Amino acid sequence: MARIRWHYLMLYYAIALAISVPLNTGIIYKWLNLQAAFPTAWRSWLFVPAALGPLIAALVCYRYDRTTPCRIGLFGNDRVGSILVALIPLIVFATAGYVKGGVPGLLYAVAAVCIALLYSLGEEAGWRGYLQDALLPLNARQRYLLVGVLWWAWHVRFTNYFEWTVFPLIVIASSFVLGYAAEKTRSLLVVASMHAVIMLLTMNDSVSPAFGVGGVAIILGWILVGQLRPAKRYA
Repeated sequence: MARIRWHYLMLYYAIALAISVPLNTGIIYKWLNLQAAFPTAWRSWLFVPAALGPLIAALVCYRYDRTTPCRIGLFGNDRVGSILVALIPLIVFATAGYVKGGVPGLLYAVAAVCIALLYSLGEEAGWRGYLQDALLPLNARQRYLLVGVLWWAWHVRFTNYFEWTVFPLIVIASSFVLGYAAEKTRSLLVVASMHAVIMLLTMNDSVSPAFGVGGVAIILGWILVGQLRPAKRYA
């Protein structure tokens, strides 16, 4: 029976934290006095480079850990289905005129979804890519739970009531949903699209009614894609 290579998991997490913590906390921007250089509407997106942490950590560990398989690809088992899953949030939020930080309109909507998707691709390459596969000796629920706890702590969000109570529940619940989706589709683009939507709906530490309607529309669209293009089953 395969064993978990815990030293590689610790290496992965150490690299992910070392790169991401200064960006997730904003320390590096304060230290370099860079916050004022960004337009107000975009300052809530300064955490985006933190996705390099899980991405680089995964690449390093894949390079040296020869026992962990790489079971997830960009498009998984269905290129067209994965692209449709990614396009649905873009279409829904753009149609709704996604508004944040006082900057309305189609341009911001498209930019916000694209940035969220690129960010999520970086994160998911680590969490649902390398780490979930590195934990394969555990059963699925154990993997999703452990990844969820590590993923939550990695965000270093401990400043208010929401971040201590609701946010960890969102992250851990999302770990189960995204973990299952990764196993089902083997598509990095699918899980990144789902991650991006979760992020866009909760960036204000709440879900507004308008965003809630958009979220429901996206889920219905994903269900339709799933019915029209059923995923190939993996053992």
